[in-house]
Amino acid sequence: MKTQIQTHECEIDDLLRRYIFQSIQTALSTVSTQIKVVCVKLTTRFEHSGDSTKLCSIQIMVHNSMWISANSETTYWLSTIDRAVQAAARATRREINRPLKIQQQSLLEFEN
Repeated sequence: MKTQIQTHECEIDDLLRRYIFQSIQTALSTVSTQIKVVCVKLTTRFEHSGDSTKLCSIQIMVHNSMWISANSETTYWLSTIDRAVQAAARATRREINRPLKIQQQSLLEFEN
C-alpha cells in the first residue's frame, strides 16, 4: 500500500508525517492487501479573523480501481487527521465487504 502526503498552505514536521503514516497503517491493517494507494492532503485555511482551520482529505484507491474519500476539518491537526483516518477506514471496509454481502445474499436466495 503506497501512501502519499501532500500539503498546501502549511508545513508539517517529520513527527506529524510519521504519525499520519502510522495512523493509516493501523486503521487500514485489516484491508491493506486490497488497497493500492492512499493520498493524504493537508491544508490550512486562514480566516479573516486570523484564526485557521486544518483540513485533511484522504483518498484511497482499492483493488478494483475505485476511489474512496473522507474529509475532516477542525482547528487542530491531530483531531483533524484522526477523524479523517477513521472515516476513511470505515468507508473502505464497508466498500470492500460489500461484494461479500452481495455474494452471501445471492447464495441464500439460490438455496431457497
